[in-house]
Amino acid sequence: MKFALALLATLVLGGTANLIRGKHATPHSQTDEQWNSQVPEINNPKIQERTWKDGSEYRYLYDGQILTGMPDVHLQFAGSRVRAIVKIQNNGDKDVMQIEKVFVGSLHERFVSDPRSMIQLDAFEPMQEQDAPFEEVLKMPVRFTVENGKVDNFEATETDPSWSINIKRAILNTFHLSLTDKEEPKDQTRRETLKPLRAEQSNEIKPRPTKTAGQQTAEDDQDDYFTVVEDSIAGRCEVSYLVLEQPANKPEEIYPIYENENETKSEQRGQSQRQSAGQELNVLNVTKTFDYRNCEFQPFVFKGIHLTSTCPGCESRPEDFFNILESAAHTRYNITGARQSTDYLIESAISAAVYKITPRSHFAGSLVAYAGAEVTLIQSGPIKGPINFPETNANQIDGLHMINPRFERREGEKFLYEAPEASRPIVQLKKYWPNVDEKPRKVKALFEKLVQGMEEKEIKSDTAVLIEHIIHLLEYSFEEEIQQIHNEIKTVSVAGVEKEEIDHMFADLLVSTGTNCTFTYLKKLIKEKKIQGSTVIDVLGALPFRMQVDKISGVMLQEMSELCMDESVSASPFVERACWLSFGTFVHKACVHRPRAEWDQVEAGQNSPKTQGTSRASQQSRQSSPRQSGARDQPEFENRLCPADVRQTIVQKVTEKLKSFAEDDEKKILIIKVLGNMGLEETIDELAAIAVDMTEPIYIRTQAIYAMRIMGLKYQSEEVLEVLLPLYRESKNPTQIRIAAFLTIMSSKPDLPLLEDIAQSLNREVDLDVASYVYSSLSSVANSTDPCLQNLTRDARIALQFATPLNVEFRHSKSIQKGTFLPHMKSGIFWEQNTIMDKDAPAPRAANLRVHANVNMKSFDIVEFGFETEGLGEAARKFLGNFTTENLAEVISGRAARRPRAAGQMPVESINEIDQLLNLKPQEPKEIRGSAYMKIFGQETRFVVINPQTVSRFIVDLISQQESVIPKLMSGEGLKVDNRRVGMLMDSKLEFPTILGVPIGFTVRLPIVTGMKGLVKASMTPKPEGGLAFFKQMPQQVALEMKVKSNIAAELHAKLSVYIGFLRVGTGCRTKLSLNMPLDGKVDFSLADRSTKVTMNLPESPVKLVKMAYYPVTFVTRHSKNSVTYQPKNIPQGLEGQRRTGKAGQTEQDSSSEEQSRQTGQAKTDRALMLDIDEVETELLTKTGHVSFPKWFNGLPVTIPDLWEIATPAFIKSQDVNFQIGHDSMAAKLEVECEHEYPNTRLSPLYLPVVGAKSRLEVKLTPKAGAKKVTVAIFERNEFAVQSEQELLNKLKDKVEGITIKNLEKPSVPTNYEKMPKMGRSLQVLINAEGGDAVSAWTTRGLLAYLYSVDGRYVKFVGAMDSKVPVLAKKICFNGELRYPDRTGLWFTTPQEALNKSIQGQAELFWGDDLTAEKQIKLRLRYQKSSEQTQVEKFDLYDVNGIPVPLEVASEVREGEALFTSLYKQCEEDRKIGAPFSKECVDLAIRYSDLLRLKFDVDYKNVSPYMRKVLHKLEAVAKGVYHWNTEVEDVEVKNPENKISAVIEYSADRSYVDIKYQTPTQNVTINNIDLPMDVQPASALFPWSPARLVGLQDQPSCTISGPKINTFDDVSDFMPLSQCYHVMVKDATDDNLFAVLVANAAKNSLAKV
Repeated sequence: MKFALALLATLVLGGTANLIRGKHATPHSQTDEQWNSQVPEINNPKIQERTWKDGSEYRYLYDGQILTGMPDVHLQFAGSRVRAIVKIQNNGDKDVMQIEKVFVGSLHERFVSDPRSMIQLDAFEPMQEQDAPFEEVLKMPVRFTVENGKVDNFEATETDPSWSINIKRAILNTFHLSLTDKEEPKDQTRRETLKPLRAEQSNEIKPRPTKTAGQQTAEDDQDDYFTVVEDSIAGRCEVSYLVLEQPANKPEEIYPIYENENETKSEQRGQSQRQSAGQELNVLNVTKTFDYRNCEFQPFVFKGIHLTSTCPGCESRPEDFFNILESAAHTRYNITGARQSTDYLIESAISAAVYKITPRSHFAGSLVAYAGAEVTLIQSGPIKGPINFPETNANQIDGLHMINPRFERREGEKFLYEAPEASRPIVQLKKYWPNVDEKPRKVKALFEKLVQGMEEKEIKSDTAVLIEHIIHLLEYSFEEEIQQIHNEIKTVSVAGVEKEEIDHMFADLLVSTGTNCTFTYLKKLIKEKKIQGSTVIDVLGALPFRMQVDKISGVMLQEMSELCMDESVSASPFVERACWLSFGTFVHKACVHRPRAEWDQVEAGQNSPKTQGTSRASQQSRQSSPRQSGARDQPEFENRLCPADVRQTIVQKVTEKLKSFAEDDEKKILIIKVLGNMGLEETIDELAAIAVDMTEPIYIRTQAIYAMRIMGLKYQSEEVLEVLLPLYRESKNPTQIRIAAFLTIMSSKPDLPLLEDIAQSLNREVDLDVASYVYSSLSSVANSTDPCLQNLTRDARIALQFATPLNVEFRHSKSIQKGTFLPHMKSGIFWEQNTIMDKDAPAPRAANLRVHANVNMKSFDIVEFGFETEGLGEAARKFLGNFTTENLAEVISGRAARRPRAAGQMPVESINEIDQLLNLKPQEPKEIRGSAYMKIFGQETRFVVINPQTVSRFIVDLISQQESVIPKLMSGEGLKVDNRRVGMLMDSKLEFPTILGVPIGFTVRLPIVTGMKGLVKASMTPKPEGGLAFFKQMPQQVALEMKVKSNIAAELHAKLSVYIGFLRVGTGCRTKLSLNMPLDGKVDFSLADRSTKVTMNLPESPVKLVKMAYYPVTFVTRHSKNSVTYQPKNIPQGLEGQRRTGKAGQTEQDSSSEEQSRQTGQAKTDRALMLDIDEVETELLTKTGHVSFPKWFNGLPVTIPDLWEIATPAFIKSQDVNFQIGHDSMAAKLEVECEHEYPNTRLSPLYLPVVGAKSRLEVKLTPKAGAKKVTVAIFERNEFAVQSEQELLNKLKDKVEGITIKNLEKPSVPTNYEKMPKMGRSLQVLINAEGGDAVSAWTTRGLLAYLYSVDGRYVKFVGAMDSKVPVLAKKICFNGELRYPDRTGLWFTTPQEALNKSIQGQAELFWGDDLTAEKQIKLRLRYQKSSEQTQVEKFDLYDVNGIPVPLEVASEVREGEALFTSLYKQCEEDRKIGAPFSKECVDLAIRYSDLLRLKFDVDYKNVSPYMRKVLHKLEAVAKGVYHWNTEVEDVEVKNPENKISAVIEYSADRSYVDIKYQTPTQNVTINNIDLPMDVQPASALFPWSPARLVGLQDQPSCTISGPKINTFDDVSDFMPLSQCYHVMVKDATDDNLFAVLVANAAKNSLAKV
């Protein structure tokens, strides 16, 4: 059956393809007949001159075609065609070319069998001259010279637009040959590799001896195969020639370069022409192949966010991104004449090229463009009439490569473009460019529709598309036009949208445009205070990221600095902060991330401005640095748009401001961060001075150190290392300083010797926080998969061999780096978390989280958050005991008064006496200092400074001002929330030339709109007073009510397109995304009742929370200079699918009728293959696969593209994932529908969808009919009881009285458990889905509690649920227990007498109406020691850090052979001297009581099929992920029914885990699963108790055992005690809160405290 279906599909496809081929093979179609009748020389050439001769005229037929599509998916293509008659006149001195007749058309086909061949002309829909004046423009002549086959001195008329110039340059590029004049590459290394190659050829090609580079021989002109460097439309690249010369009297030996019928006829026609002309001339068959991988110059355009932060150590060169582009091209010639002469004539040339964009990898698919061009001589002879070339308007343009004009200015009705290759600006007349009129009215119409779309209930992704149209118009607008547009925007008014939000959205669009004109206009608005507050901050924060690098100039930097010093900015500290940070980013992009084309090469040995601009220390370090020694021979480059003198001026101006802020920490930190954003080497000296200044606060010094991190990333500067290494190595420096120095050192990717030195220093490190942080950081780097850290990863692995392993604990500082890189996707995501702990507080002293990505082998930061503090721990303790409004500022500053001493505490006088005897001075109180920041793409955009002044000012402003947030929240009116943002989140473009001269571009654009609107209210009981009296009484109940609608809509367009004047064709992938999150409810917090109640109002109708559609398309956009640019609002709304045709005089049409006519036409001509498309159902797709734009775009001034979804045949594989959370009987349910279709006939192994795949995701919330709201109440209880368990349980379930609780069938309760003191905690949940708020009204209620004896040896778990919802079980009951072993002997264990005591546990789960045994699950578990663990303990193979020696080593070690001191031996020595509880003995007991093996058995009855399916799928996923670690035995396995047994066993070093389990039908073993995080094993020593939950090993402790003492920082020493009191620990602050004294009660007795 499958074979029959496949055969049928093959026949259908083959038959239809034959129809198409048959149609295209028709010798005389209507369009061809028109051309043949108007130009009869096409069929009957008139060749009177067979050589390139002065005074002669040559006419050629030119055909150019380009098709774009995704052939990996389907043979559907969109393309364009250019046909023209080209006339060239050889005037001797300067030759002239003019195009006489032009055809330009577009093609959109469902099936193209051979996209590489030239398609018949009638398949293309022509562009009418009245809509697109192609012929008028292309007829403008050009002038050039030809010398030795080289085309040079190209000149065009002043009014010739750039796209027309490029087409003409591409035609002349065909006549550019290097048969006699050969040029070698400038690179000497390339010359050696490009020696003339001559392989063994057939009879036609005789082998000749090779020559070395630079030699000249008599046979130079006879090379059959050689490589040269040649100018072409694609740049200055290497070109290989294959030349075959044949005599004319032997046509059978002519090299067969033609393959199809038409080409063969063309060659036969050329032979007859030569014979009729009576000329016996030789024929040259020349094949010219372009190597675009080896180019000295390529005319490309690139813009994108990667220039903000590139891979560390890599240059910021857009050329590097060409690895996503693969291109190949060649041209085959038939030439009449001898190659030694210069008067040979090209009879015909056939060019072919393929351009392939691979965004991720070849496994994920590609976007492909096939280009072809044919040039055929149809007439030659004397000049009949000279071509008139206007001498006064000549514009000379160097070379033949494609020009990329840069938009600059306008004069009257002309647009002036600056092209570096042109002798003067190129003039672009408005009539030759579509959509340039009425910009203010156009932008207003689009913007008004944008605002209206954001006010709808659900924002559609079409709204985001409008952003792209608006930005396109603003991008080519001048300042006066922007002013006119803004005046129109001011008149926009939409009900429900505040005027401030409209202004904010327009400012966002100006920022997203990122041109010089929008920058100037925004600067004007800020200075005139037309935009203020948060709008200005958002504008300044986003502006530098949206400005393209080539738009930033020295003038712009000067204007930006003047703006930051203007009164309109400096009046607000937040605006001033945003402005200066933005200025630093501007400098960074201008001076650090300039493309290589903007840099001048500096000869070696010169005193370049770059060398002069750096410090003396930096110069010396570069001369002596081994890192730089290998690069000294490489050419140096100097940024000509940001030279050294400009950089020095900028740095000097900023540092002068820094010195003026000597007493203002906030502004000082601001300038430091600005210097960091700049990333200039010239700032290192100033930052280093701050970093080493001991008088500066720690948090300012660390800011200076972190500011140097970007210099380490960009330059790997030795000067940075010279500053930071001493700071790190000096142990007297504060922990934060040393860790900051190390982190910045690592950013410079240090060499292996330095890493080895750092690793070795850990062996003698006294600061455990530094040691822990450094070791964890090196370990994380050693396991990194980031390609940009390959060398550092390798070196870190070697360096770690010189460091003693550390058991990094929670209480110590550490650095964690995680992430993954997918080579087949050429991308990866990574995150880095750094934590610096505070010994005085449970919270970290400093922490940050950094997320960065690697895409296409380039690394860039995405976002980073962080904070750092001083004195927070000390202030936190005082804050709890001194919290009053009168001394609020003193509490914040850390100078609060001492807390009154309670009765029974040690008198202050006694503590003072201790201080005098020990000569101790109280520590000075520490003020709270710190800062928090946020970075975007490696640049700081937001930060706050925390100190007494800023915090107290913020609190006073927040509480006392009537216009602040708190008064509005507490009022009955509430706080209105109306926040809307629009912009282009991503706008990357890669544009490069084709053999047709027209540029082809790969663009990725992501317009996005976000909206949040609603009302938020808050209330407190009792109601607080105003001002600072707010803190007089703590509220007992807080209620927060909100009704907010949040929406996000976006469209991601990744497309490959070709643009020819008024026509754009292409292919790509379209992703539509919309998120809708309505929040309507109330949250009540009750401190008195320890409860939280959440009430959510349900929507009246289903809400689609998430909608996503991803599918491939081809498109054709036909612009018209006569298109109606603006439609009035009173146009009647059409049917679904209305669209604009873009033709003059036409109005809106119903797309259904147009589609019908299109299909009718296709049926008549058999041009399209309409497959049975199994398409993804989206709002825009019709049954034919076309995209019909709904009435959303009615009346808008946009040209609607002809957009087709690429067809997917029905036999392609697909995956569907559909499930729902909830049930129809519940108040609401969540439905998830996901569909993914794959091209080709195999499922993709990739994690992300391949290019060309189709995906659809929809998440919908559906409320039950009649349901209004759902209330969830949560009660937390923490109780203590000294009597029965029931008494404690009653307290824990006071809100769910009567809930069914079932005891274990065979509990293992310890003796006298009922008389033991017990503690317990519980969560009680009551859910009401019927709209009631009372506690007694519920539809589902539940209890989760645990009870344990005070000693923690017995723990009991209780769970229960009652439900009135039909789909749920009426009752569920869960009970479980854990029993810890007796600790007798655990403190005195030995390797020979190791105690193997296990933890026993069991659990039972019942469900149903009556909780009988028919539906149950029973679990029995045991925590035990593993066999590997027992073996390690037997040989006592733990080192001093508690790390187990591998079992392979342990089995070989014998008594007395161990070369290290074990834990047991150290503990045994301490026991002998009377210190059984020393640190070593405690570590030994902890280590020997860990249980690494968990064994459990599960018995079950009547588990639902749904649960079985879920578990089965989870098991299948686990087996798939760990396929190579898994062994499955499932043949003839007969294990007990309804039973599962499993064993989970950790390795002794806790880095791996093994899992073995048995089911009724299989035995499975999964070995060596790598654990992604540290695992804390169960311990027989520490039972379930507060001590266990905290963990002795996780908290600093000071212990005295016998004569040994172990300090808080884990330092052990001997300190024999006498009968006199010794100070064990005391409060070091001026509060003198406590002191602990210890002494021996008697000789050889235990210590007394």
